[in-house]
Amino acid sequence: MDKVLGIHGLCHDSGAALISGDRIVAVSEERLSRVKHDPEFPVRSINYVLKACGVRAVNDIDVMVFSYVERSADAISRLIRDRLKYKGRLHYIRHHDAHAASAFYVSPFEDAAILVIDGCGSWMDEAETGASPHYLSTLTWKLREIQSLYRGDGNHINLIHRTNSAADYSIGAGILYSLGSMILGFGEMGAGKLMALAAYGGRKPVFKSPFFEDFRAGDIIARGLPGADPMMPDNVELYARKLFGMKPRRPGEQITNRHAEFAHFIQKEAEAVMLKLANHLHDITQAENLCVSGGVALNCLANKLILDNTPFRNLFIQPAATDTGIPLGCALHGYHKLLNRPKKFNLDTVFLGRTYTTGEIEAALDKFKGIKWSSPGNIAVKCARLLSEGKVVGRFTGGCELGPRALGNRSILADPRNPKIKDHLDNNVKFRESFRPYAPAVLEEHAREFFDLKTPSPFMLLAAAVHEDKRPLITAVTHVDGTSRIQTVSVNENPGFYKLISEFYKLTGVPLVLNTSMNTAGEPIVETPADALKMLTSTELDCLILENVLVEKK
Repeated sequence: MDKVLGIHGLCHDSGAALISGDRIVAVSEERLSRVKHDPEFPVRSINYVLKACGVRAVNDIDVMVFSYVERSADAISRLIRDRLKYKGRLHYIRHHDAHAASAFYVSPFEDAAILVIDGCGSWMDEAETGASPHYLSTLTWKLREIQSLYRGDGNHINLIHRTNSAADYSIGAGILYSLGSMILGFGEMGAGKLMALAAYGGRKPVFKSPFFEDFRAGDIIARGLPGADPMMPDNVELYARKLFGMKPRRPGEQITNRHAEFAHFIQKEAEAVMLKLANHLHDITQAENLCVSGGVALNCLANKLILDNTPFRNLFIQPAATDTGIPLGCALHGYHKLLNRPKKFNLDTVFLGRTYTTGEIEAALDKFKGIKWSSPGNIAVKCARLLSEGKVVGRFTGGCELGPRALGNRSILADPRNPKIKDHLDNNVKFRESFRPYAPAVLEEHAREFFDLKTPSPFMLLAAAVHEDKRPLITAVTHVDGTSRIQTVSVNENPGFYKLISEFYKLTGVPLVLNTSMNTAGEPIVETPADALKMLTSTELDCLILENVLVEKK
């Protein structure tokens, strides 16, 4: 039985993924360390996936694969050999190659075009340099991959073209998102907040568009400030002043109309880049199917534009599109490319974490005071009734989701009809910014009744307009621009969650619930029963479902 371990470390969102026979287990280090976007070498994650698959020792692994960024290959190799004492086959790959593998090899397609677009990947001097892009006069150490185009066929992935940054042209769509997030005071990893704020802009444009230059061969990139890396926090004020004529917003400072317009400008520029690249990739490949990965692939508005405005007939977006999916891509690369195994995995679920036993749940319950628990006969019926009565319910079941979206197994649920529930969640449960929307989880067969969506969206990666006549009914999950970031739920992919929403539908006539991740601001999504119980007892969450146990406060 093949055993391939993929890891990502010494960069944000480290973690591990293990392919063991027909099974994949994957987890991000932050879920275990409780440090958001943890960049440390993922020892906890490695031990987690090995134990979950019953692998007794790291040297039982056939091949270990990792991806490198910022010249980390030597450091990671030493840690693997010296700290893990691994003596087997070790291989490393480029960052974007791992992103591409993470999307195509678990897609439902045997043949597809692949678009990878993120902040930045591997430096060009970390491996083969290839030809100098035509917009560069010299090849320098500052080159790093920004966006890459591939074609996948069976168990092979072939690079078509890669766009690289340089001293003069240093800003891609992903870097613009990170830079804009830092300018707005959300931090380098705050792109989701920026996308939410963008909906409040567009009323009085104040920034020059287009921002990017479109070169031949699919290079879409913008000029930066020579000698000033746009990804370095020390350069944020310089970029804000020189490129955009504004001062960086400090965290906690009031958000103004100009901030909203700036967010809207960045969102529209990113959408334009994604759309151009996708259409260019179709021109080259004439493929029917498209896979997308890299951090920008979480831009659910841009994804919907690709679906509606390109010739591609089918779209698969890697649900762990950020670097949380890099370990999975590394493991898949090892399995298909290095071991030459045929393509066989289909990611119809992202619940790739381990499950927790009844004994582990009972042990966690015994450690918390001020709570009571019971075992209702039908937990889905009980939960639906609590939601219909206005309660906010945490749901913890099965393995955790890989990636940043909670899709029912580590979720907070609420009644989408309640116009006051959003403020309650913001102020008393999640403790987050009021401009950020909440998402609906809708029964797949009823999605078209509420949303302008003609395809399933099981991973909450497409945003679509809410039909105008439905907006007053589901105010809690309708954003200010009239859209929702939608999760469709099918009986085959998630039967337990489907049953819960169906019971809510019977009670209310509304076939959807509000679904948000079970975490508070600045914290990772919960992983263990103890993490979930801590959130119950430290917030105004009304109750918590731990598998078939209902936990309430005394």
